[in-house]
Amino acid sequence: MCLLCLSWSALPAATVELVAGGAEAGSGLPATRAKLLEPFGTGFDAAGNLFIVEMVSGNRLLKIGADGVLVHVAGETASGDAGDGGPALAAKFNGPHNLAVLPDGDVLIGDTWNGRVRRVAVRAGKVTTWPGFNVPAARARAAGPYCITLTPDGRELLIADLRQVHAVETATGKVRVLAGNGQKGVPADG
Repeated sequence: MCLLCLSWSALPAATVELVAGGAEAGSGLPATRAKLLEPFGTGFDAAGNLFIVEMVSGNRLLKIGADGVLVHVAGETASGDAGDGGPALAAKFNGPHNLAVLPDGDVLIGDTWNGRVRRVAVRAGKVTTWPGFNVPAARARAAGPYCITLTPDGRELLIADLRQVHAVETATGKVRVLAGNGQKGVPADG
């Protein structure tokens, strides 16, 4: 599978450019030659590095620098729930769907089927569970964090599961529900 990036400008036509995706396994390769395993969520840091989180087949966090080289930052390909406090490359995620890059360059991952948000300290190479949103394992597939994003001011992390949208204060971990009634399904009129 390849990852494409659309580039829009004032020119009459948009251009499509291959950013990552090839046939070679490994880290430290040109991103256009590197094999991706279910790339799903993307985000940029302030320096312009592109981060990619892979879903179930990959369970990894990857980074493409300005030099176009893809580097494996965190996670093992085998699904699991392990690694908090340890080396990022030894951490295990389970079906991560999305990511958000913090102003300090750390990356938050919606570790969907583990029902939590994980923080990858990119420079330190460590993984921890981010406080404020943790779902019991028995409910993780239905209520785990599918989509996450930071508000423009960085004060809240917005998290969507299959039933609700939550806002978590980044400074305190305090959670509030923004939308949804906790029931999965199509809302009824009225």
